[in-house]
Amino acid sequence: MKISILILAVMSCGACPEVSAQAGPNVDAVGQWLRDLTEEGVARQQDALLHDAPSAEGAYVVQSIADLDAPPIVKTHFQDEAVARYTGVMTVAMGTIPSVAALMAQTPVRVLSDQILRERLPVPPAGIAGTPLRAARLVNTDWWGTRSGINATGLSRIYLLEGTGFIEFSEDSYRLGAGKIIQFKEALNATVGDTPAMSHMERSVDGRGMAVLSWVTPEKSFQLRLVTDDGASIEKGAELLMQIAEGIDR
Repeated sequence: MKISILILAVMSCGACPEVSAQAGPNVDAVGQWLRDLTEEGVARQQDALLHDAPSAEGAYVVQSIADLDAPPIVKTHFQDEAVARYTGVMTVAMGTIPSVAALMAQTPVRVLSDQILRERLPVPPAGIAGTPLRAARLVNTDWWGTRSGINATGLSRIYLLEGTGFIEFSEDSYRLGAGKIIQFKEALNATVGDTPAMSHMERSVDGRGMAVLSWVTPEKSFQLRLVTDDGASIEKGAELLMQIAEGIDR
């Protein structure tokens, strides 16, 4: 079983131990720290298996960066990232954000059947009928979270919304996995219903935009990511993600 450490405060998508493409000079130290955390998690799981002890369930932790058990260089990296990412639209270099056409070209057209989802997911996927995604075209579904054999704890769905762009909606029943989600208080700059959330926007100098909205409930972690060729209106894209999040039937 794969162990993952997800630092929501700096991830646009996916799980650690990878770091953002926009990371600063401390990226190597951060990567090593994340690898160390992952290895510690694997060792604990292996020890539990050897002693027939129950495996720990996935964990969710909210804490201040200052209280993080990490080297100062790692804390500085996260503090800088929090300021850059969660206090407005972040400007990124040309070519950093792919075009919608490029994303669609590299996304396989594959939609898993409802029967397969029922068989391999621990709980049904969240409903999107009450959200703007109901008007979008579902392009791809794939597994997300922790994999164990043919089963997975989560699902990723990719949509194409005409006139808007590429939207990825990911959800994970993280407590049924073996990973750990760390969410920094400094990055909580929004709410989905009553749930603290993180909203992040990027605009590239070549005119594209990306918005990400992440939040965690006691049952699941969620992430919405929008990529658009119309970076000038990325603020509206972030508002759209919030509308989707508020309308999701969890």
